[in-house]
Amino acid sequence: MKKIIIIGAGGHSNVIEDTLIELEIFNEIAYLDDNFNNNTKTFFSKTKNILGTTDQIFDKQFRSNFKYAFVAIGDSERRLKLIDQLENLKYEIPIIIHPTAWVSKSASLGIGSIVLSQSTIQTGVKGGKGLIINNSCSIDHDSFLGHGVHIAPGVNIAGSVHIGDRSWIGIGASVIENITIGSDVKIGANAAVISNIPNSVNAIGVPAKIKN
Repeated sequence: MKKIIIIGAGGHSNVIEDTLIELEIFNEIAYLDDNFNNNTKTFFSKTKNILGTTDQIFDKQFRSNFKYAFVAIGDSERRLKLIDQLENLKYEIPIIIHPTAWVSKSASLGIGSIVLSQSTIQTGVKGGKGLIINNSCSIDHDSFLGHGVHIAPGVNIAGSVHIGDRSWIGIGASVIENITIGSDVKIGANAAVISNIPNSVNAIGVPAKIKN
């Protein structure tokens, strides 16, 4: 039996579970979440198989039961920290690609990344660990996405764009070719990025401007 543990049992985990069911890779999907109460065995969700809190990943017996693990947490910094811990503990961390997505054979994505339905990743794209590429996104040729980048639904990124670690591109945003977006940046919904964006800022609007 092929089993996977998903860390985080919120809304994003529902999307991951649906994708895994479509892929028919795993026979069992279970969860760890720090909102789980080990004393009362209760959790905010009654529909998921919650086995405990995230500290379970360090337990030797638990690790022997779950070879595969995936992090379903939206916060990029925490997601990356957990991926690093899982990697150090020798869990196998898959790259999950929805069957309706298209990823070029020349593209490369890091462990713990997910590409959701109807998205396209073109030739030469390179990405780090823990990427979230949401539904109906387009990442054009030779672009680079740093560790923990989150691309919201309906985003269009043109060719040779560079996006730094942990940045978030809001729903429906567009980025023209040859743009550099720094690390820890938030781009607002439906923004049009036509000039470079430095580290650690928010940018909104058409064209996108830094919000003070």
